[in-house]
Amino acid sequence: MIESINVIINQNADDDVIGDIQICPIKGSCVFGSGYQQWAFTLETWAEIWGPMFKLEKPKMVEKLWGEWRFDKKGKKWTTNETDSDGKALQRSFCEFILDPIYKVIN
Repeated sequence: MIESINVIINQNADDDVIGDIQICPIKGSCVFGSGYQQWAFTLETWAEIWGPMFKLEKPKMVEKLWGEWRFDKKGKKWTTNETDSDGKALQRSFCEFILDPIYKVIN
């Protein structure tokens, strides 16, 4: 969704007039939420929760919560590999640390 919106922005925006207005969760210009359930968050919201557990400052934790980052529990490290050393699939950090907890609360 974010990429699709950024394509539309690029096709219609005049960067010389209004600057770069692309949506980027890491930069805090994207809010995820549900109007129906009346909640919203940014990556910074979750970085404040998870950062202390991983001993990471908020900006570093924000980066780890987006993109290809995964946390290898067995190796106790952040990685962009899709599997751990045993070949077990690792879930993207956004799904593991943000979506899964939200789904558990909703269900």
